[in-house]
Amino acid sequence: MTLCGIEIAVEPLDRSAEEYAVGLSRQELAFADGLTDGRRREWLAWRRLLRSKAEAWGLSSDQLKVEYTRFGEPVFADMRGYLSVSHCRGYVALAYVREGRCGIDVEMAGRPFGKVRRRYLSADEMALAGAEHPLFMAAAWCAKEALYKCLGRSGVDFVADMRIAAVDLESGAIAVEAFGRAYDVAVTRLDGAVMAVIHD
Repeated sequence: MTLCGIEIAVEPLDRSAEEYAVGLSRQELAFADGLTDGRRREWLAWRRLLRSKAEAWGLSSDQLKVEYTRFGEPVFADMRGYLSVSHCRGYVALAYVREGRCGIDVEMAGRPFGKVRRRYLSADEMALAGAEHPLFMAAAWCAKEALYKCLGRSGVDFVADMRIAAVDLESGAIAVEAFGRAYDVAVTRLDGAVMAVIHD
């Protein structure tokens, strides 16, 4: 799937870690062995998904070596394009662009976002037209998280540094301002989940 010029792959997280491990390299399996069980399954799932999309995205198996920045974000070792990864209890999602940066986030819609609302939404944002939508809190979280990944900066405060300026969940758009710039984040619904993507 392509959205906003971004190659996107998303699939349900519905297999065991052992099933996701089939076909991965020794190095990938060794890395995964050092993770906790839940994280291991998610990590193996996104690596498997990346391998399944490599050819369609014009990537050879040699180009799939992923390293991590000091902020913990995955990057291709040869810096060919930009990759963003997200996973939650029910889904794994990847975004890839050949030029520029991108961000993706996926979350289950039923997650209790209200408990952490003050960490990512201001009172002004909660008063926006569209904030009454049942998916607003999940979509707002995903939009800000996707933008955070796209920015590639550490120390970003989701309330002080990012502000939702407009929301139109029916058309799948959230406008976010951050660091003196305006960004358009595309939001889409999945079965029981919300996904947001951005390309800069």
